[in-house]
Amino acid sequence: MNSINIHIVETLDAARIDRLKDELTRVPHVAHVALNPALPHELLVEYEADHNLPVRILNRLSKQGLHSDIQYC
Repeated sequence: MNSINIHIVETLDAARIDRLKDELTRVPHVAHVALNPALPHELLVEYEADHNLPVRILNRLSKQGLHSDIQYC
């Protein structure tokens, strides 16, 4: 299992974060999405080995008008 930490520049309310978490969980090969309410700009995504998945996640966020960056764990 691989993990990436995604930093989102925008401030999202709790409802938007929950929708985002649900959407990312439905991405093929994503096993788990975790968030820490104390760090509302950070999402931890665990996924099966797939070298293109981090790029696909960033593209999905970009299509929603979000600016994000990946930090590999």
